[in-house]
Amino acid sequence: MPRNTATPLLAILIVMIAVMLWPAALMAQSQSFQGKARAIDGTSLQIGAEKIFFWGVRGVGGASAQQQINARITLDALTHGQDVRCESKFISDKGQHHAQCINVEDKDMGLAMVQAGFATVDRASVFGTVFEQPYITAETQARDTQSGIWADNQGSGYYAQIIVLLAAATVLIGLIEVLAILYFGRVMAAGFEKLRQEQAYHSELFAKEQKLKAKESSIIASMLEAEIKSNRARIEAFVLVYDEMLKEIRDVTKKPKYKMSGDIVQLQPGLERAIFDTHTAKIEALGPRLSSALVHFYARIKSKPEYTNLEPEMPQHEAIKTVEVVINNARKLQEIADGLLVEFRRQNADGRKSMPADE
Repeated sequence: MPRNTATPLLAILIVMIAVMLWPAALMAQSQSFQGKARAIDGTSLQIGAEKIFFWGVRGVGGASAQQQINARITLDALTHGQDVRCESKFISDKGQHHAQCINVEDKDMGLAMVQAGFATVDRASVFGTVFEQPYITAETQARDTQSGIWADNQGSGYYAQIIVLLAAATVLIGLIEVLAILYFGRVMAAGFEKLRQEQAYHSELFAKEQKLKAKESSIIASMLEAEIKSNRARIEAFVLVYDEMLKEIRDVTKKPKYKMSGDIVQLQPGLERAIFDTHTAKIEALGPRLSSALVHFYARIKSKPEYTNLEPEMPQHEAIKTVEVVINNARKLQEIADGLLVEFRRQNADGRKSMPADE
């Protein structure tokens, strides 16, 4: 039986044609353009002799002349007058390149025009690609923020509604004015009286609150002053004790006590801070200068004093220096305490001057 050779020959012919056309198709899809670009409209550029249409976006049909001009100006601004790189995605039946274009700032220019509200997403093109969600999100945001064409998309109906609302508001205002004239005297009198009563009530509450705060601050100040006076006395006694120790170590006529059996030196005087710790949150009411000085003073007071040893083998000059540092630190603390007590006395004097006569 003779074999039918037509079918294999046809298959071979189709394969040969496909092989010849495939490089051209691949070249069209991967073709790129680069150069200075000029905006033609909101979704296309001219690079040299080539007109490039943005892939994945569409121009807005029925846009006004002003919208078209604004779109072109926006696209021109994106080019920055510099080179633009475009990668062709496909060539239409009309031979038009649809490409994704990037400006010198590496911005996707099609996406940027969607974000600016001068283009919409070609959902068929971006469907299933990594660009689908970013493009659709950009369009939604432009619409929500009423950017570009979306700002004017409400049309004349929107302005007609505004005019109707303004007319209704005018009529309503006129009615309110008539009612206000009719009841003006009574309403205004009642309103002013109520306002006066409210102001008097709140003024009284504020005065009472301020008085209570002032009394509380005064009590806290008195307690802190007493604590600082007590601490000041302790510091003074501490300095006296270590002055005596320093004299004894410096005495060249006899061997220092620490050289025989050693001695212990307390680095800070043991002071009280319970009142301060209890009312830390309220000391700002005492004023910025006093509250700052209080924090500075109590920051130097340790809950548990530290100690150091004067060992018998310690050189005498080192022992003297150790005790001198302890005394100097205590005297600095005493100076701060003295300053605080002076500030307390000044505030007490100012408080007595400003106190009302009936108190």
